[in-house]
Amino acid sequence: MAGRFPQSGPVAPSETLAGVLAVGSLPLAAGLRCAGEIADELRDLHERSKAYGKLTAASVLITGSGAHLLPLSDYPDGAMRQRDVEAFGAVLYQVLTGTA
Repeated sequence: MAGRFPQSGPVAPSETLAGVLAVGSLPLAAGLRCAGEIADELRDLHERSKAYGKLTAASVLITGSGAHLLPLSDYPDGAMRQRDVEAFGAVLYQVLTGTA
């Protein structure tokens, strides 16, 4: 798995987190960095009273510059923000263990 995540060596131009995790979990440091980048993007949305709505490992793009949420419609629904938090926990678990 080493070498497929940004800042730990060569990486494909871009692929989804789900594709990366299909091989196994990320090294701890890379997984925590990825989770932090996802959390930052969710926080930015939530601070604008928006929500992502459908966070999964398949909706996270891994590039040479890090992890980024794929474009989706921003939901202005506060309840969806709570779902983002719950979905983030599921994605974090996947990142750290390599399994759903």
